[in-house]
Amino acid sequence: MNKNFISRKSDDNFDVTLDNEKKFLTKEYLIPVIEEVIVSECRVSWDFDLECRSWGVKSFTCYALDVSLELLVEIPQVNPDDPMLSESPIEKFIDINLKEFELDTEVSEDFSGQFCVDDVRIDFQDKKITVYINN
Repeated sequence: MNKNFISRKSDDNFDVTLDNEKKFLTKEYLIPVIEEVIVSECRVSWDFDLECRSWGVKSFTCYALDVSLELLVEIPQVNPDDPMLSESPIEKFIDINLKEFELDTEVSEDFSGQFCVDDVRIDFQDKKITVYINN
């Protein structure tokens, strides 16, 4: 029995941790200077697998299928007349292509009666996404 679930950072209470994101954005999206990076949207598509036999439940597990990410990047502006006076930063939304990233799922061994995404860690240097369920 499989059922595809979607967890969204904007709806659910899970954390998203980004590693090496500024260096990645500078290289891949040609943004020279970045003031701040904010996760505006993160979607995790995941599945619950239940293996049953005539005598009962043999096993159950969860695993991530896909992760999508949208970042809000604040780019500082410098006043050309007076570099010491900075203007409000430019805000730019960027949909990050994560298709080449390795996707891994870590599920806690302690089953508390429910499954939910607790944390998503995205390492832009190693191109690896780890989705933590029930951790």
